[in-house]
Amino acid sequence: MSESQIQHPESPGVSVPERLRPLLHERERICTELEALAGKDDEISRNRAAGLGADYRRCEPLPPEYAEIMDRRFAAAEAAFTEGLTVAAERRAKREQVLETLHTLLTEQARLSAAPRLLPHRREWERLRKNWRVATTGVDDLDLLEKAFADSAAAFAARMEAEVAAAASAREVLLGLCRELEALREADRPEEFKEKREGWEAIRDAAVAALDPDSAEDKALQGRVRDLFKELNDRLVLHYQTLDLARWESYTLKLDLCRELEQLRDTSEEKLPAAAVRLREIRKRWQELGPVPREKQNELGPRYYEYTTALQHRVDDFYKAQRAAHAAAAAKKTALCEAAEALRESTRWNETSEQLKALQAEWKTVGHAGREADGALYARFRAACDVFFNARAQYWAEKQQQQNEAGARKRELCAAAEGLSALPVQEAVRRAKQLRTEFQTAGRAGKQEQSLNVRFNTAMEAFFHSRHEAVQNAKNRREEILRELESLKDMPPLPAEQRMGELRAEWRLLEPLPREQDARYEARARAAAAEVEKALAAIRRRQQRERADWLIPAMRAAAEVVTAARRGDPLPEVTLDLTLFPRLGAVVTDVVAAGGSVPEGMEKALARNAREFLGLLEECEKAIQPRQKTEAARDLAADLAAAIAGNFGGGAMAAARKKETEPAALLRRLLEVGLPEPDQLDELLERYAALRTAMNGAGSRSDGTPQS
Repeated sequence: MSESQIQHPESPGVSVPERLRPLLHERERICTELEALAGKDDEISRNRAAGLGADYRRCEPLPPEYAEIMDRRFAAAEAAFTEGLTVAAERRAKREQVLETLHTLLTEQARLSAAPRLLPHRREWERLRKNWRVATTGVDDLDLLEKAFADSAAAFAARMEAEVAAAASAREVLLGLCRELEALREADRPEEFKEKREGWEAIRDAAVAALDPDSAEDKALQGRVRDLFKELNDRLVLHYQTLDLARWESYTLKLDLCRELEQLRDTSEEKLPAAAVRLREIRKRWQELGPVPREKQNELGPRYYEYTTALQHRVDDFYKAQRAAHAAAAAKKTALCEAAEALRESTRWNETSEQLKALQAEWKTVGHAGREADGALYARFRAACDVFFNARAQYWAEKQQQQNEAGARKRELCAAAEGLSALPVQEAVRRAKQLRTEFQTAGRAGKQEQSLNVRFNTAMEAFFHSRHEAVQNAKNRREEILRELESLKDMPPLPAEQRMGELRAEWRLLEPLPREQDARYEARARAAAAEVEKALAAIRRRQQRERADWLIPAMRAAAEVVTAARRGDPLPEVTLDLTLFPRLGAVVTDVVAAGGSVPEGMEKALARNAREFLGLLEECEKAIQPRQKTEAARDLAADLAAAIAGNFGGGAMAAARKKETEPAALLRRLLEVGLPEPDQLDELLERYAALRTAMNGAGSRSDGTPQS
């Protein structure tokens, strides 16, 4: 809101008082910023809204007619922000509830997808998909969850399709198996059934596992296959009961096996591994031969058990001793693996390398630990050694690379140090310090380190030696400037100010000094400048006071010239020096140049000057009242000296003007106003004289400057 827009709330045409405008602007800014936060729900916005509320309540109070309007607007903005937070919280709670439901459905979906088969879960899957569609209706920003569900659904559908196809294929397999079994049953070929039974049972089991458990057709097909197998098995049993000759043949073959076992029972120790292999073959053959005639069943069984048990005991003892030897070797190799694994992360490269080589030599002296264990242990031991030796190789490679990079970087820094003298002074000093830090942190450069250090230090010493000479010259010049600066207080103000500016500019261009020395020189310069400015301020104050004392006679002399010109009388002689008042001197000069008449346009200028003079008097009279009661005037020279002390005299006049009191500034402006209308001059000068008297009584000088 601009100043022209701020008006009294009850009187649209009346502007707001000047003192209220900053207060209204501050509240307006707070309300505008709070209104902009409406609808935002982040932590930063909430914190900012709280801060704005605190700022608004800390604002200085306004008159009731203004406070009511601003309070209504702030309350509306605060309510809008609070309502936005409530709506966002409700929307967030609803979304969290939907997300919780969707996460539950995704968990259930994952459980169904993890099942070995999906066909039994088709109904659960359809129910889950329906619930998902219901939960996601009208909810946005669910791309990730929708994608996760869609991906899982696609995978589920693909598996379901595959299982349906597998069930159909299994159904065809079982139908073909039924046809084969029925054909075998019709042909009455039990031997063929015996040969193919194991393969058919595997085919049957695999096909039954792939069928649809909810299909009545598949259940009927399973019953049909089961009945066929039972019927053919019954026929096979009946068939073998009639094969007595086959049983006697089995008896003869088993008798031969018992005789061979009797010979193997006394085999030598070194042939036991071969005997163990033959024992397994005999047992397998014994099982393959089938039953013997009933009357011979008690003859071969005990002999077979006795021979196999005795031989098995010898084989077990042999392998037990062998396993013990393998276990001892495995224990030693395990200890070697653990020792190698304890060293694989070590960074003591030389010491650890010797230790691992000793472990490798010891490994070669340990016996065999068994075929499987020996291979696994060797792989473990070799892996631990490889970790260390690979890390050692990488370490040396990286260290070499780091040294090469550090050498290259330090060579660059040496070249930069050798070129410092070509840079500007201040930049060169900053760069030198930076180069020193960078060189120290660049890392070691291996064999190049010593030569690079010598080169860098030589370049830096040469640079700082030249800097020392430049700094000494700068100190000498500063001493000369300080001596000249101290002599300026005896010069006239204008040349003194000009020379001070020249010295200040030269001072800024001098070579920088170390911080402590620079601070001491700056303090001396500020003190000298303050003394000069105090002297110049006293001279200016005296000149200003002289102007104020001569204003009334100067205006009356100029008014007499204008009055005589209006009447056509001879112009009176002006004996006063009007050089202190250029505008009054210009009036006299213009009247004389016009041949003793008032030039065109001067009448308007006189009336305008009268209004300006009167306005300044009124403002000064208003401003002097509170000052007479509450303020003690300040010494302009002291203000100037304080301002000068902060910047070697730089900007002292501007600082002094800012620190002048308002009545004093108005009186100085009165000295610059030209000649008012002569008819009003007596009244204006009388008020001017009274104003000077009042200001002198309130602590100001007659020239408008504060008394000390």
